[in-house]
Amino acid sequence: MKRALIVAALLFAFSTAARPAAAQLGMTDAMVTGAGAVILERQPELMRLRIDLIAKGDTLEAALAALDDRAAAAKLQVVAFGAGKDSVQVGEARITDSKTDQQKQMEQMLAQRLRQAGRGAPAKTAETVTVAATLEAEWPLQAKNANELLLAVHPLQKKIIDANLAGTKDGDKLSAEEQEMMEEFGGYGYGGEEEKPGTPAFYFVAPIPQEELDRAAAEAFQKAKAQAERLAAAAGVRLGSLAGVNDPQSHDDYDTLSGMYGYHTYSSGAQQAISEYVSRQKAGEASMGAVGDSPKKLRHRVSISAAFRIDEGK
Repeated sequence: MKRALIVAALLFAFSTAARPAAAQLGMTDAMVTGAGAVILERQPELMRLRIDLIAKGDTLEAALAALDDRAAAAKLQVVAFGAGKDSVQVGEARITDSKTDQQKQMEQMLAQRLRQAGRGAPAKTAETVTVAATLEAEWPLQAKNANELLLAVHPLQKKIIDANLAGTKDGDKLSAEEQEMMEEFGGYGYGGEEEKPGTPAFYFVAPIPQEELDRAAAEAFQKAKAQAERLAAAAGVRLGSLAGVNDPQSHDDYDTLSGMYGYHTYSSGAQQAISEYVSRQKAGEASMGAVGDSPKKLRHRVSISAAFRIDEGK
């Protein structure tokens, strides 16, 4: 009787802790699940750029014409910097705003302050139309080690940033009142954490051949089975036949897929670019592999969850 109570308690505790995995596998409480993972490490083989090209005009037609000119110049420039010509793509144009949300908020605060001081709202500037299109390009990386990689990537990124591909360096100028408010709030609005439109986003890719991914998946399954066997032994039961297997990467777990494990040092632009690239990987539109925001060794996690029936045979 005592042994039966211990077994029941262990199974209850396990089924409670493993309920998310069990739900994914469609298993019942009369089963045991295990999880296994294999980490594949690779040095980046590609650096990818994603940047919004921005143009303005008194009319939409003028803005679009200016954007076409900017896109043509940007394509030539990134190819001159060594980007693969076939990798350079420019998306469709869209109407946008060249100011960040923080900038807009600061302007509202400035207008409120001027009204309170009896000076009226600041003079409005001439209305313009702002349009943008996203440029993407990639560079092959031939470095043999981490030092060579850093020496290759850092000057290249600096050249791209200094080139002002987006056309935003000579953007909106601060008025005297805006400059005063910016200093008062410690740069809030213009120098805060929010990225300005047109900020280049860089990320790195290490493609992994399908054969290696398959071998890693098989190894991860064996780890999952071994864990399930240990749990079954702890509960005093025997592991039965396989009831289901699941790849957690089929779910929207970007940290798992890209190997960043819950900490995010990349910019918001890089975060969006990485997330979209991972989505393209899942859809089969991009090569599978490790993705990250820094020029360092990347890690790709291959995970497997497996459910097994309890062998109730004598």
